Amino acid sequence: MQPHRFNLLTLLVLAFFLLAACGGGSSGGETPAPEKRGEPLSVTSLPKSSYSVTELNQIRSSLFGGVFANFAANMHYDVAAYKIIYKTINPAGKIINASGVILLPLHNPSDQASVISYQHGTIFHNSFAPSNNLPTQELAAIIAAMNNVVILPDYIGYGESLAELHPYMHAESLANSVIDLVRAVKLHLAEIGFVPNNKLFLTGYSEGAYAAVAAHKMIQERYSAELTVTATLAGAGSYDLSTTARNQLAGDILTYGENAAFVYKAYDTIYGMNRVDQIFTTNYVAIVNAYFDGTHSDSQVSTITDITADLFKEPFLSNFRGEGETTIKQRLAENDIYDWKPDSPIRFFHGTQDVASPYQNSVTAFNTMLANGATQVELINCPAATPNHLQCATPYLEDMVEYILTH
Repeated sequence: MQPHRFNLLTLLVLAFFLLAACGGGSSGGETPAPEKRGEPLSVTSLPKSSYSVTELNQIRSSLFGGVFANFAANMHYDVAAYKIIYKTINPAGKIINASGVILLPLHNPSDQASVISYQHGTIFHNSFAPSNNLPTQELAAIIAAMNNVVILPDYIGYGESLAELHPYMHAESLANSVIDLVRAVKLHLAEIGFVPNNKLFLTGYSEGAYAAVAAHKMIQERYSAELTVTATLAGAGSYDLSTTARNQLAGDILTYGENAAFVYKAYDTIYGMNRVDQIFTTNYVAIVNAYFDGTHSDSQVSTITDITADLFKEPFLSNFRGEGETTIKQRLAENDIYDWKPDSPIRFFHGTQDVASPYQNSVTAFNTMLANGATQVELINCPAATPNHLQCATPYLEDMVEYILTH
């Protein structure tokens, strides 16, 4: 449901989208403190640990093809780059270690910065997790130079939690890993005496947009006394997951077979269905069971077929297309994240020709939230000449930064 096949230039620009001398740690003592979600365990410099404004402008103009040219004058601060390890919770309810990135603008404490949590899109190999991926860090550092603390969750299943299966398109798990990173970063900033302003922006493209909206929804419904979202800026997400899934399996050709396979493998694991051999054809059971562990390359994963009937087994496919497979359909519906009333702004950005994460997702979310009484939702159509999933990624990023700089 979110694509990943790129040429090299697109990959460099989209690493931020489709992927992501301080210390920290838990307190000592004879009796360890109980593990707690959102607890920062360590904050250590990344291999590329700092960026000057001059260097970031060179990166912006050369590596990323001039993206953010309109914002060069807003880049005032050198940036330090850190990896943070923190506590979160996996789908089974177990406290685990997860990781992410902090890009910190270097300035006087009085120059308060906003906090931006950017959620990456679909990745398969752990090398594209933000804490392992230099282009992702560099692009985030450009935004941090504009006086923003930019944080990038690796998500469960990548980085420090590689041993876990990534809970792909599972709203609660994605939201938990985002919220717990925000908590951990806030605790770390307080520890080092860095005082941000009160603004928290949730952003992301593709799976990252889905994760951002899921986190916003969870914060409002469960943690409003602790956190307040200033705005969520969501690009090309599958918010109406159940309809997207039904439409996808209705056709003979899948937009991206590997992404569809990832969803059903993740749900099979999360919900303990143990039905991989009933869902997928014999040729793909072993592949689906093996390829989503974060150690297989994009070229390996992309060998999964796009032919619906070659990937999905009968009678699963015919039952899913008809009135059957009610349990899986219910699980997908439980992960729809469009039917609620946000109290703070959500800006949906989407390309009208997007077939990977169809445009109708944003239309449905926008219209439903308005019908629920929301007054601060927007739907922005991507202005690209060919407004599809990949071509709209860079316009989304520039739209997102412009919004943050003006709000």
